[in-house]
Amino acid sequence: MKLLLVFTIFLSTSFAKVCSYTLETKGSKLGWKAFKTAEKVGVGASFTDFSIITSRASSIEALLSSAAFHINALSVNSGNEGRDKKIEKFFFSPMKGGAHIKGFVSKVKPSSTTAGVAEVELNMNGKTEDVQMNYTYKEGILTLSSSIDVLKWALDGSLKAINQACYALHKGKTWNDVELLIEGKIKESCK
Repeated sequence: MKLLLVFTIFLSTSFAKVCSYTLETKGSKLGWKAFKTAEKVGVGASFTDFSIITSRASSIEALLSSAAFHINALSVNSGNEGRDKKIEKFFFSPMKGGAHIKGFVSKVKPSSTTAGVAEVELNMNGKTEDVQMNYTYKEGILTLSSSIDVLKWALDGSLKAINQACYALHKGKTWNDVELLIEGKIKESCK
């Protein structure tokens, strides 16, 4: 009887599916939403020039644990060229150290095999701050989301400049909180 049980366990583990995960930059998106007016109207945009570096991994948690990124902040795409130029000129161009945003995942706290929290060290304007991002993985898409306060990165001058440049459109109010949304296209290979 014991021999049968051992054989059954061996057989079931021998045929267990083993998967690996890789992130594909093509098809991945780095988006954000800023807010204007007292009514807090959202304006969405994305960055078109970015790189994400990860290693092939045996789980989503391990894939996230190896992730680092670099964003050219002057690659704004909001669907409105005039708006993009203002955001680039008044908000991102004045940043210390150039218009670059970079960071890496410092810790992953899974709540399941497909969801959890990733702690990200985010550097912009010459300052690094920790950001907690919720993540989920479903049907080949890894989604990370969070909300940040740009004042934590000493971007009050940039916020004031963009508010002045867009004063009439923003009705005198540009909010300091920004929603982040990252969608990573994941290639899953199982044997």
